[in-house]
Amino acid sequence: MKDPRHEGNRSPSAAPTATEDTASDVIPVQYGSAVLAPTQDSPVEEAKADTNLAGEPKQRHVDQPDPPAMETAVLGRLEGLGILVVLRDADGNVVSADGSWQPGDESSQIDDLRQSFPEGSTTTYAGKAIESPGDRHATNVDLEVVVTGHGHYEAADGRTLLLVRFEPRQLG
Repeated sequence: MKDPRHEGNRSPSAAPTATEDTASDVIPVQYGSAVLAPTQDSPVEEAKADTNLAGEPKQRHVDQPDPPAMETAVLGRLEGLGILVVLRDADGNVVSADGSWQPGDESSQIDDLRQSFPEGSTTTYAGKAIESPGDRHATNVDLEVVVTGHGHYEAADGRTLLLVRFEPRQLG
């Protein structure tokens, strides 16, 4: 099978440059934080299983928290479940804040959400906020937010999940 990382004139054993895409050794937290490991039938030697494709040591993630649970929240005038995650730097300044909300009405359609909450529009979010993904201490907030997108997913149990993503209108 042809490996797209080895296209061009580079030697297959050459390390990728800083501008090239490299394979990830760990799936980011929003996708489950699963550590990728070779299968039993993998030709990867045991000694090389501790390094990434560039020959650098793999990152080790210990006890990563589960994603924060959504709690009862109101977006605009619609009830549902939501969470706002606020990340701060060492000085306590807000670096980023991202929220997700899903409608409580299971008959909702993605087109209805896109019409009610167009991307870029401003609305209100009243619900829980936490200070980091690992923090379990939630505070109640009621603030203006900007809709940044929509999501339409199928859960493992077959249910359809609809999400509205947002961020506070003003950080801090």
